[in-house]
Amino acid sequence: AKHQGLKTYTILLMVVFYLLRFGHIHFIPIDTPLDIQCDPEPLAFEAAACDPEWLAYALAGFLETFGCPGLMQDLVVSIRQETAPTKQQKQWEAHALAVEDPFEPLINTSEHLRSEDWSRIQAVMQSALRGLQEGTPLPGLTSAQRPTQRLELR
Repeated sequence: AKHQGLKTYTILLMVVFYLLRFGHIHFIPIDTPLDIQCDPEPLAFEAAACDPEWLAYALAGFLETFGCPGLMQDLVVSIRQETAPTKQQKQWEAHALAVEDPFEPLINTSEHLRSEDWSRIQAVMQSALRGLQEGTPLPGLTSAQRPTQRLELR
């Protein structure tokens, strides 16, 4: 990912940020203790239960939020707090994209990203957004066929 693209961790933080900011999931303070216990039975996920229209809508919103220059220009992607801090508050103005590590808040997980690389990524996002808006089908996402088998998540 160095000097070319985004790390998977950074992309996941961006997705969670988008889902939080637009009310698709609820904010939980990062230091809230959660009583998570492993279920001995694998979770059966029914792929057919996913709403392709909602997924396309959410993907379009994500692509618009991060692909359009200016929308996130001054903000830090942060899932630690309910309101996003600014790059100025974090002193990260020099970075094309600022994504705060929720466990190490002084670390910008996208600090390696050069401005020209971020511009290239945004151009790809804009192209994908135009494709969605024009009705270009997304393989496996908007097909009308239902899967013939269940997926097992472990």
